[in-house]
Amino acid sequence: MADAHHVYSEQLKAEIKQIPEEYMPALIDIVHAFRTGVTLKSHSDQVKENMLQATKEALLDLEAGRLIEGDNVMEWLDTWGAPSELTPKQ
Repeated sequence: MADAHHVYSEQLKAEIKQIPEEYMPALIDIVHAFRTGVTLKSHSDQVKENMLQATKEALLDLEAGRLIEGDNVMEWLDTWGAPSELTPKQ
């Protein structure tokens, strides 16, 4: 893997040397956008997996009868941030 990284680095350096100086800020923006997009995709995949797992757990809770009435949830939410904030019902 280190060898492949070195090859890619050298290829990128060779390409970058051919870019006129005035276009370097745009190139940096492009590289940054690419890296961010790739990172977000893998992060997005993890978020999706976490949501799927949470949904499965919620469905198991529902099937087992472990749920809180909607009115109780709304009553609790209405007190968020208030000095007399309620504790969530279990």
